[in-house]
Amino acid sequence: MKKYLASGVLLAAVLGFSAMAQAASISLTDRVDQLGEMKYLKLVTGRTAQRNGLLVVQVEMKNQDKGNQQLYYRFRWLDEAGLEVGGEEAWKPFKFIGLQKRTIESIAPVPNAVDFKMEVNSPDNTGAEPAAK
Repeated sequence: MKKYLASGVLLAAVLGFSAMAQAASISLTDRVDQLGEMKYLKLVTGRTAQRNGLLVVQVEMKNQDKGNQQLYYRFRWLDEAGLEVGGEEAWKPFKFIGLQKRTIESIAPVPNAVDFKMEVNSPDNTGAEPAAK
């Protein structure tokens, strides 16, 4: 029985991994809109892939402060023409413990989403425009 269970777990893992294509690193400069300059939370990396015909996005962020930080985010999904698809998302809370690095993952709600914009806001923003990169 254990032999069949182990084989089933292995098969499920192989099928699950084959459903997601190789993730590609992306530039976040034009894809992330900061609503004010964030003092402590910084973008680290971004990756995208296709999973079961849907765009999957992972954005890694780091809390550079020793204290806890709160982030609010949402995604806007775009089609090939750059038009929004899939409706407007609600803001989602995301908490960082001091000096923690975390990954935010989101999956497009519709198959014709080929790109995204991510909006981020933190209560500890300076309120100023983000610095040019």
